[in-house]
Amino acid sequence: MKRKILSLFLCSLMLTGSVCGCDSKSDLSQNGSSTITDIPAEAMERLNKAHDIEPVIAPKEEWDTEKICNSFYINGKQFSYPCTINELGEGFEIIDTEEYKLKYDKDKKTGSCYLSYYGKTVVNVRLYDCQNIADISDSPIGGMAFMQDLNKDYVFPVSFNGVTIGDNTERVFDRLSFLESYSDVWEDETEFYSFNYENEDIKIYCLCINDCVTDISFNFKQK
Repeated sequence: MKRKILSLFLCSLMLTGSVCGCDSKSDLSQNGSSTITDIPAEAMERLNKAHDIEPVIAPKEEWDTEKICNSFYINGKQFSYPCTINELGEGFEIIDTEEYKLKYDKDKKTGSCYLSYYGKTVVNVRLYDCQNIADISDSPIGGMAFMQDLNKDYVFPVSFNGVTIGDNTERVFDRLSFLESYSDVWEDETEFYSFNYENEDIKIYCLCINDCVTDISFNFKQK
């Protein structure tokens, strides 16, 4: 419950989930869960390459929206903005179930939905400039929130300067040192770190619980 409150407060796209400690890794097939069998080899190779990419090392003042976008890899490919769900590549599908509802606001022309990646629910997406609900897949992405449930067999097609869901806190400090960090211990002695960044264009949020990255999200500010 505490994780849910913290995540919803800092990022409107968060989900809750079970978490546990985990180590930094170079093989994403060992993402804190059982053997991955349904991710195509070509896709796994892309994800591993994105995770092991040489990190951008720059002072905090040099990190801007362009550098941040260039350091994000979705589905093993460098993220470009604007981008649509259809442009994310193979493996992603929109979910519209009782648990994961597709939402559309015709007055604000905005939408939100959950995406699966080769059958696993991995990300909540916020979209804008949607002329109608049928345009969701081709509407610009305004934000994405990847989140982890280590009780399920998940692989996360996101890498931010070589940091993905399931990495340890040290890797975040090494590769995302420009993020503002905050740490605390909940009443149940669960340790967590939250990492944040914000400028006039974008908000970044990363959460680590028990030395494990559990959430990575970004939100573009609509002007």
